[in-house]
Amino acid sequence: MNSKVIGRWTTCCGLSVSVLVLCALGGVVLGTATYTTQYADGFSYLSNDPKACVNCHVMREPYDGWQKASHHATATCNGCRSSAARRVAAEHTENNNHRAASYTGNDP
Repeated sequence: MNSKVIGRWTTCCGLSVSVLVLCALGGVVLGTATYTTQYADGFSYLSNDPKACVNCHVMREPYDGWQKASHHATATCNGCRSSAARRVAAEHTENNNHRAASYTGNDP
C-alpha cells in the first residue's frame, strides 16, 4: 500500500484525510437514508395503492372511512390528491400571473 505520512496524519492512496472523512460521512448519511426509507416503506408512497396512506398513523381514521364509503371502488388517494394538487397549482399560477400583471401595470 502506498501511504505517505504528513505530520501526524497518514493518507491512503494519495487521498487526504479530509476527503476520506467526507466519504465516510457521506456513506453514513446514505446508509441511514436507505435504511430509513426501507424501514418506513417509503417507496410505497410512489404507488397507487391506498394502503400506502396508512403508513402514517394519522391517516388510519381517514383510510377506514374511505373503505366504508361508497366511492372506495373507484376513487384512490392519488386520484383525489393529484387532481387537488393540479387545481391548487393552477390557482397559484393564476394568482402569480395576476400579481405580476398588477405590479408591472399590465393589469387588464
